[in-house]
Amino acid sequence: MTVKVFGSKLNKEPHETYEVGGLTVEQWLIDNVPSYSPRELPPVSVNLNGILIAPADWVNTWFERDDCLKITLEPKGTELFFGALFLVAIKTMTPKIPKVTSQGATGGEAINQASIKGNKVKLNSPIREVAGKRKVYPDYLTPPRRWFASPREQRVQLLLCIGKGEHDVPFNKILIGDTPAISLGSDVVVRVYGPGEDLSGDPAALWWNDITEVGSSSNGAAGLELTVSNPITPGFNAGSLQFNGYTIAVPSGQGSFPGDWSAGLITRIIANYQYDFIDGGAGPDIIRGSALAMLPLVPGDLVEISGVNGGNYVVNTYTPASGGNPPEMTLLFDNGTPVTALNLGTFATTIGPRGLRFRITVFSTSQITVQRLTSSGAVDSSFPGFDFLQSSTSSVVLDPSSQQGGYRGPFAACPDGEVTQVIEIDVMCPSGLCGLGREGQVYAVSTFYTVEYRDLATAGAWTIIDASHSAATLDSVGFTIRINLPYPMRPEVRVKKRFIQQSERETEINNDTVWYGGRSLLAGPTSYAGVTVMTVDARGGDRLSAQSESQVSAEVTRKLPVRLGGAWLPPTPTRDIAPFAAYLLKSVGYTDDDIDLAELDRLDVIWKARGDKYDQATNTTSTVATVLSDALVAGFSEVSAERGRLRPVRDELKTQVKAMYSPQNFTESLERQFTAVKPGDYDGVDVEYIDGVSWQVATVKCRLQLPDGSYEPGVRVQKITLEGVTSRTRAWRIGMRQRRALKYRRWSYSWSTELDALNSRYLDYVLVADDVPGYAQSAEMVEYDPIGQIVMASEAFDWSDAPPHFLHVRRADGSASGPYEVTQVGDFGLQLRDPLDFDPVTDLTIEPPHLLFGVGYDVLITDISPNGSDAASVEAMAYDSRVYADDDNQPPADA
Repeated sequence: MTVKVFGSKLNKEPHETYEVGGLTVEQWLIDNVPSYSPRELPPVSVNLNGILIAPADWVNTWFERDDCLKITLEPKGTELFFGALFLVAIKTMTPKIPKVTSQGATGGEAINQASIKGNKVKLNSPIREVAGKRKVYPDYLTPPRRWFASPREQRVQLLLCIGKGEHDVPFNKILIGDTPAISLGSDVVVRVYGPGEDLSGDPAALWWNDITEVGSSSNGAAGLELTVSNPITPGFNAGSLQFNGYTIAVPSGQGSFPGDWSAGLITRIIANYQYDFIDGGAGPDIIRGSALAMLPLVPGDLVEISGVNGGNYVVNTYTPASGGNPPEMTLLFDNGTPVTALNLGTFATTIGPRGLRFRITVFSTSQITVQRLTSSGAVDSSFPGFDFLQSSTSSVVLDPSSQQGGYRGPFAACPDGEVTQVIEIDVMCPSGLCGLGREGQVYAVSTFYTVEYRDLATAGAWTIIDASHSAATLDSVGFTIRINLPYPMRPEVRVKKRFIQQSERETEINNDTVWYGGRSLLAGPTSYAGVTVMTVDARGGDRLSAQSESQVSAEVTRKLPVRLGGAWLPPTPTRDIAPFAAYLLKSVGYTDDDIDLAELDRLDVIWKARGDKYDQATNTTSTVATVLSDALVAGFSEVSAERGRLRPVRDELKTQVKAMYSPQNFTESLERQFTAVKPGDYDGVDVEYIDGVSWQVATVKCRLQLPDGSYEPGVRVQKITLEGVTSRTRAWRIGMRQRRALKYRRWSYSWSTELDALNSRYLDYVLVADDVPGYAQSAEMVEYDPIGQIVMASEAFDWSDAPPHFLHVRRADGSASGPYEVTQVGDFGLQLRDPLDFDPVTDLTIEPPHLLFGVGYDVLITDISPNGSDAASVEAMAYDSRVYADDDNQPPADA
C-alpha cells in the first residue's frame, strides 16, 4: 500500500489507501483532491517513509509503489480543502489530546509531573502595564525548564514577567492553579525581583532552550523510544543518479537508496562534471568549466578533487564567469607550492569542499534532499544547488560518522546562531524499571543508554557518554543527566539504547526507555530593566496535579509615585486614579508643568474619599488617550486640553455658577434643541466589568425606579464595558449615571460671543438666557449704590412672578457673582439683600457688568471653538442634578 490517508494523528489505521507510484506528492494531491492548491500552511501533513516532508518540498518529492506515503489531516479547516474526498476521515477526526506519560500494562502509578505554567510567550508585544490591583498571569521571559531531580520527582523552573515598573506582590496572593503557593510549603519557591535587580544567583532565571524534536509524540507516547544501534548500509548500487538543485534522485528502474537511511545522515557525494585542465605555462595549471559556478570560491578555500587529478588542494585564484567565458581557478598544495603538473585534458571529475560531504535533510528511497557542508563541517550557505546531471559514474555513500543506526536524533541542541557549554538529557521509563519474579516479587534492573554529541559546525567525530540507571518499581521513573561540553558550540545530540539484557525481551523485565526531553543552557540576561519579574521553582508530587493545566498567577498592586501636600513621594502600592493618570502622561514625555496638578490634587481627594479606584492590566497596543480616558471614567472624569496644559475634569454635582451668557454678550441668538422620547429609547443599562474578588467578567443591571416602586423592565438595554472598575457598587453607580444621563440630558444649547466665551472651561456650570418672554431677563448695570445696595439696570425687568426674585451679576473677568435675592425699587432699580462681593465699574471705561434677572438655563459647556481672532462659538448640554442622584447609593440586591 503506497498512499495511506489518516483522519487524524490519533487514528492507528488509515481510512483510505491507494496503490500508486512514480509521481510527486503534489501531483498526487492535484490528481486526487479537486480543491487542492499550494499553501504555506496546508491542512494536511505528509510523511514519506517516516520522514516529515515540508510543504515547499512536495513539488519535488517523488515516491514509488514500494514507498510508504502517509497523509494525515490536520485540524485547519480541512472540509474546505478536501471537499467530498476523505469525507469519512473528516467525520472521525477527534481533538488531539497530548499525554505526557503513559502507564504500562502492569498498572504502575504514573509519575507525578510538574505541570505548572505561566501565561504565554509575548514576542513583539507590549509589556503588561498594571494600574492599581489586578490578578495577572505573568508572561514567560525564558522557556520553562523541566527536569528530574530524582526518579519520582520532576521539577519545573519558570522565569516570568509580571509587568512594567514596580509592583507589590504579596506571597499569599500567588497561586498555582487555584492553590496558594504558600500552602505548598517547600514544594514551591517563589522569588520576586524589582526592575534591574540581579538574578545571577537564582537558578530558575537561567535560559534553558528545549530540544523541540524530543518529548511527547503525537501518538501519545511519553517520548522517543530508545533502541539499540545497528550498522547502516554504507552505500548502494544504482544504474544512474540524477542531480538537480538540492535533490538527488534515482530514476525509475535504476535502483533505490537504502531503506535504513534517514534525514540527518552525512554522505560523501561524487558528482562527476566535465572540467578542462589546461597548461598554465609558467604559472599554475588552470581548471576551467561551467560547473565551477557551483563552487563560489575565494583564495585560501580548501578543496578536494575526486577522480583524475584527485587530491586535496588550496584555492590560489578563482575567476567568475564573464563575457561568455566559464569560471576558472588555479590551485596550491597545502605547503603553498603552485600546482603545475596536473593531467591535462577534459575529464569528468568531482570538485568540492574537502570531504565532499552533504547532510541529508529530506529522505525517501527514491530521492533525497541535501545541503552541502564546508571543509570544516558547517552548512555551506553559498551552495546554489547542483547543475542538472544524470550520471552512471557518480555515487552517494555514507560518511564514516553516519554508518551506525538505531539512534534517536541527531537533533540540534540550540538554535542557529547560539552556542552552549551545558546540555541536559532526560530519559524516562514510563512502564517502570524493575524485574518481576515468578512469585510476584519486584527486583532491581537497569537501563543502559548512550548519549553522543558533536559540534554541528564541524560534523566531526562523536563524543560518547555511556549512562545507566537502576530501580525496582512498577511506577514511572525519570532521570536527568547533565553534560558539560569542552567549549562553546552548537551541538547536535543523538541517543541510543546501549545493549539488551539477556532476558529483556521477555515479559519478566520492565525497562522500556524513552528520550523524554533535552535542553541546552544559553547565555541570558542577569537582570531585566524596567520590569518586575518572578521566578518559580516547583516540585511535582501529590500536592500538584499533573492532569491539570495549572497556571501561575499573582494578585499584584502597582507601585507609583504619589502626591502629598503638593509634592511627589517615592513609589508606593496604590490603586488611586490620580497617580496612574500622572504616571501615564509622564511616561510619554509630559512634565509636571504640562499637567494641571492643582486640579488633579483636588480630584484625588474626592476619589479617595469616595473609594474610586482604577484596577487594570493590559498588554495590548493602545493609545495613551484611550487608557487615560478609561482611568478617569472610573472617577466620573475625563481629560481636557486648556492653553497647552492637560486638565482632568470631573462631571459632578455643582452648585456654584461659573459664568453667565445672555443677549448682552451674544453675537448670534441662543439655539436650543430638544431630543424627544422615542419608542426605541433605552430603558436600562447593563454594565460589564471584572469582579475584583473572582477576577471574572460580571454584569450589573442599572434600572431607574418607577413611581410605583418597581424598576424599569430593561427591554431595550444599552450595554457598556468598564475598564479598570472592579467593584460591583462602583460599576452600578457609573451605569446609573449613564442611565440618568440618557433620561435627563435631552436639551442641547449653542451660542456665539466675541471673546467672552474664552473665559470658560470644559464642563463649566454656567447660566444662559435668551429674550424669550417668561424666562430670565438681562440688562447692563448702570449704577451701584453700595450703601443702600441698590443696582440700577439699563432695562426695566418684569416682576410679575411671585417672589423671591434673584439676580446674577457678571464680573469684569466674565465670572458670575450671585445669586442675590432682590426686591424692586422703581422701574429700573433692584435692592440686594446682601452686598455685592466685588466693586463694579460703571463709568464705561470698561464694559459694565451684565445682569441676569430670574431663572436662566443651567448648562454644562461641552465645547468652545474660537472663530478667528475676535469671536468664539459655544456648545453645551443641560445640567440636571437628577443625573447625579445615584452617585453615592448602593445597588439593589437583584441588580
